[in-house]
Amino acid sequence: MAIDSAGNLYVAGEFSNAGGSPAHYVAMWNGSTWSALGSGTNLPVRALWIAPDDTLYAGGLFTSAGGQPASHVAAWNGTAWSALGAGINDTVMSLTGDGAGNVYAGGLFTAAGGSPANNVAKWNGSSWTALAAGTNAAVCTLATDVAGH
Repeated sequence: MAIDSAGNLYVAGEFSNAGGSPAHYVAMWNGSTWSALGSGTNLPVRALWIAPDDTLYAGGLFTSAGGQPASHVAAWNGTAWSALGAGINDTVMSLTGDGAGNVYAGGLFTAAGGSPANNVAKWNGSSWTALAAGTNAAVCTLATDVAGH
């Protein structure tokens, strides 16, 4: 779950509807009604993170978001989904960001943006990079401190 600056609650998981209406794996609750985020994703979402500009980042098992290719990670700007470059080659289980606008993904994967990345990687807004040698097993949780470190 994640909450934006307007107080909207975003939820993700393995569901196909919210409030009785279609919502494929991710939805928003505005305090009184549920809304789909476009056509959602084609497979479950495992992680959500909201950037300071209210962009919602989602990661998971999916290979498309909003009907467009998005390899395991995508961004929702309030009206449409977009891929983060070439994405990640397998499951994203955790997302966070820092004060510089970078997005970090953790999970069970071996490549990000087509380059080697062991289970943790950074998106700088235009490309993916590995965090040194990464980890030798899945990264299930990521967090930053109040300063965005």
